Amino acid sequence: MIGQRGQAFSVFKILIAAIVALAILGLLLNIMGLISFNPANEPETAVKDLVKKAYSSPYAPASSVVTFSYPDHYQITKAQIKEAASLTDEQIVFVSPNSQSISALFSAEDFSLKLENSVKSKEALLYVICGANPNDISQSVPEVFGNLSAQDIGDVVCYITVGPKK
Repeated sequence: MIGQRGQAFSVFKILIAAIVALAILGLLLNIMGLISFNPANEPETAVKDLVKKAYSSPYAPASSVVTFSYPDHYQITKAQIKEAASLTDEQIVFVSPNSQSISALFSAEDFSLKLENSVKSKEALLYVICGANPNDISQSVPEVFGNLSAQDIGDVVCYITVGPKK
C-alpha cells in the first residue's frame, strides 16, 4: 500500500496533535488570566520589592505594573509590607490616587490600598517613594504624589499609591 509508513506514524500524529492542543490551551488560559506566569505582577509581591528599593534610595520613586484582581489579589496591607521591610505602621502611608481615571477604582485607607469590589480586575502602576520630608516627596513626583498632605514624623516614611498604566 502506497503512502503508509507503518503503525508508529499514527501514534506520532496523535502526539503532535496533543502538544498543539496543550499549547493552544495554555495560551487561552493565560489570556483569560487563570494562570499567572508572572508572580511579580501580583501587588503583594511587587510592593515588597518596591518598598525595599525605595527605602534604600530615598526620594527616588519606584514603580511597577501590577494586576489587582478579586478574590485573591485585590489589596495591599501594612502587614504585608512590614514583614518584608523593617517598618512600623507610622512609616507606611497609603495615598489616594491622584489620577481621576483611576481614583474611583481604588480606595486608600489607613491600613490598606484596595481595588473597589465593583471592579473584578484592573492593571495599574504601583508607585512607592520613601523619604523623611513629605514636601520633598510631593515636589519630586507631583503628578503622582501632588495631593500629599502628611505630617513629618521625623523618620523615613514610605508612601504608596497607584496610577494609570502608561
